[in-house]
Amino acid sequence: MSSTNGRDGMLRIDNLSVYYGGIQALKDVSLHLETGELLAIIGANGAGKTTLLRTLSGVLKARSGSIRFEGKELTRLSPFDIVALGIAHSPEGRQLFGGLTVLENLKLGAVQRTDRAAIEQDLARTFELFPVLKERRLQRAGTLSGGEQQMLAIGRALMARPRLLLLDEPSLGLAPLLVERNIRRDRPPQGRTRHATAGRTKRAYGAERGRSGLRDGDRPHQVARYGRRAGRQP
Repeated sequence: MSSTNGRDGMLRIDNLSVYYGGIQALKDVSLHLETGELLAIIGANGAGKTTLLRTLSGVLKARSGSIRFEGKELTRLSPFDIVALGIAHSPEGRQLFGGLTVLENLKLGAVQRTDRAAIEQDLARTFELFPVLKERRLQRAGTLSGGEQQMLAIGRALMARPRLLLLDEPSLGLAPLLVERNIRRDRPPQGRTRHATAGRTKRAYGAERGRSGLRDGDRPHQVARYGRRAGRQP
């Protein structure tokens, strides 16, 4: 059973299956995401959330199935090409360049952009969201605290000015007040979408080990190998 209901939206995934060698990590994942929507994938460790996001950003390749972003098929594209289409990923584990400064890491997020004035505006916006990054902009990323590194990973993704932002465990290591202000209450700008594993959302998919069905509200969907249920949030 598909969760797409015939709609493409901004993002449409159909029957996606992903393997690590001979081990199946995702089975027949299907979901859709509309422009401007916040969507959460929730579940325990090992439930496939990170695998799904890595596949969306091209880091992992699907064995079968389809991923369409604004009508374009992504499954055969490189991560570089996927970023160019307007998708940015703040990954699990942060994956920063520890020997580079905070500022250099942020500028790497905008490496494909040529709109210099807008890049400076986005840099200022990132420093507004995370003032500590401005204070430490000349400090090497590897010397930051865990929470500061998480801010930097999110900031780097924002610097790509994506239309679809993928956040894997975005609140990990951050103070609860900062999460409430910058992740839960912050809405995507017009024309952009956030697809996150945490946050205040209109819809949520739940993933749990050992099952193949997943629920969006009261409707069962084949979304992840491990899924069992999801709740619709106000």
